[in-house]
Amino acid sequence: MDNISRGRSACKDAEPSDFPRVLRRVEALRVMTTARGCTPSEADVAARKIGEAVQKYHLLVHPPVSEAQTTSQTFVIAKVLAIGETEKALLCVVNKEEIWVPRSQIATASKVQKEGDYGTLIVTAWYARKAGLSTGRERRS
Repeated sequence: MDNISRGRSACKDAEPSDFPRVLRRVEALRVMTTARGCTPSEADVAARKIGEAVQKYHLLVHPPVSEAQTTSQTFVIAKVLAIGETEKALLCVVNKEEIWVPRSQIATASKVQKEGDYGTLIVTAWYARKAGLSTGRERRS
């Protein structure tokens, strides 16, 4: 919530106790992007709701500083076959095991993006560690 602050003039209708709740709601809406697995319509609704909150509560929204640092590390996995997919995830065979990979964790440079793709899967280092895929082959992208 460090990226959102109250503007100079506060909303006349808002109680000071509303501010933490509003900040949590806006932060939750900010991560609703197509890159993180939301549909375009879900992302649009989230963006509109953020805009409404910004206007109503006179919020100042700053771009996240740490997000670029977090997504700069990737993990490369060779010989991956995508055998299934949903709107938000890809079912992949990695080292003879089936795993669901959230689309939000797949890098745009990855050769494996949709069902039927075979080749190099590039995911965030965070996801690779969480899914137990990481073996120290991380690279900066």
